[in-house]
Amino acid sequence: MPGNIKKEDIEHLAKLARIDLAEEEGKKLLKDAEAILGYFEELKQADTGDISPSAGWRSGATDMTNKTDKDEVNQELIQKGIESFPESEKGCLKVPGVMKNSDE
Repeated sequence: MPGNIKKEDIEHLAKLARIDLAEEEGKKLLKDAEAILGYFEELKQADTGDISPSAGWRSGATDMTNKTDKDEVNQELIQKGIESFPESEKGCLKVPGVMKNSDE
């Protein structure tokens, strides 16, 4: 795979990222990209036959589960909250308007 990336690819990516690259910067990026792709080729050669797909860091390979509680509505707390609010009407909180009618 190294060598599959071309100067035009780097120029295209720079254009998409709206980055002005000097000629030397483009050459360095091309060389770095080829090295990175080379590392991936090396990784493909690693024997992973004995490793389960779910093993590894942050992969969820654990016996832990999320514990959730049932949501319960506490009308008493709701009523206390409404009563402590500066204004309420018909069990709802009343707040100042943020939009004005064009007729006003």
